[in-house]
Amino acid sequence: MPFGDLSLHMQGAVPDRSGKVMAGPEFTYRFQRQKNQVSREFADYLSHHLSCNEAEAVQRLEAWSENTLQRLQHAETIHFPLIGTLTMEQSGKIQLNRENTFSLFPKVNAEVAVHKDTAHTLLVGDTESDSREMHHLLHENVEEEQSNRWWIAAIILLLTAAAIYGFFYFTGNHASYLNPQNTPATYISK
Repeated sequence: MPFGDLSLHMQGAVPDRSGKVMAGPEFTYRFQRQKNQVSREFADYLSHHLSCNEAEAVQRLEAWSENTLQRLQHAETIHFPLIGTLTMEQSGKIQLNRENTFSLFPKVNAEVAVHKDTAHTLLVGDTESDSREMHHLLHENVEEEQSNRWWIAAIILLLTAAAIYGFFYFTGNHASYLNPQNTPATYISK
């Protein structure tokens, strides 16, 4: 076409984790100011739609394109239903003012499922890592701190044992427990 190509582009499905929904693919039209050949598929579609042969369909398309370009040069606005409007700026640039994007699929509820025993990728800042690596990194220091404090429990047990022994020794009743008295005369000994 003399004034450019109008094409339909699809943006893939987009997850919204905070909203717990997944939006379906969206479609939007783009206009590019370049002159390309009419594709065989489009010519076939036009010939079928206009009930003529492909050569005549391409000629009719080129005539429509020339007419549209002249209308744009005369500051007219060309409206395409559901697509948008074409206008020409004073600099000669043709601009497509799109209508809203449209989606053929409704939003659906979607929650992220995290399985604790399987590894999955995480994006931490600008670094991509694995959930197992992050678990190891976060819990490694805690395990080291706990394993390095065994001596505190040993000192507490030592001080407790020393306190009990000191209390027993300094109360003065320890001799009766350490040296038994002579056996009474009621016992028979051989």
